[in-house]
Amino acid sequence: MSLDKRRAYWIVAGAAGAVFAGLGTWLVRRGMLGDLRDRARASVSARAARTCIRGAPELEGCDIHVVPLADGIVELRGVVPTAACSHQAMELAQQPDAVHTVLNKLVVSSEETRLAANRRRFAAGAPALHETHWYGNRRGMGRRRTRNDGKQSVVDREVEASEPDEAP
Repeated sequence: MSLDKRRAYWIVAGAAGAVFAGLGTWLVRRGMLGDLRDRARASVSARAARTCIRGAPELEGCDIHVVPLADGIVELRGVVPTAACSHQAMELAQQPDAVHTVLNKLVVSSEETRLAANRRRFAAGAPALHETHWYGNRRGMGRRRTRNDGKQSVVDREVEASEPDEAP
């Protein structure tokens, strides 16, 4: 490659680098990349919570994912065998100073098994899960009121204008 081509490549590379640096600076000043620092802080708090949960021998073998939502806010997702394990994981995730809020979205496996069975029954067409009826105006909130003469009609509730009491 000739010396002139090398210079041209370096000039183009330098110009591209300057454009990207300027674009990055502009985005940061406009606040469009400012949340990168927040994401970094959020991942630090998630890492601290994850370390506490992994250190617990009672939760070994549980499928728990710690997801950073914001600085100091983490979410627990996954499946655990009992509700006590779910509660313990939540308490352990709150221990680090970097974490101040934990959203517990852990599913207890017995509930997951029951929900899966209901999904299978619904897909198979179980009558108890498919047969629903709406009775319209016969029952519930939609029932019409009856007048004294036995005919059904909607009762009008007009506010009677009362005359003000006269002062003595």
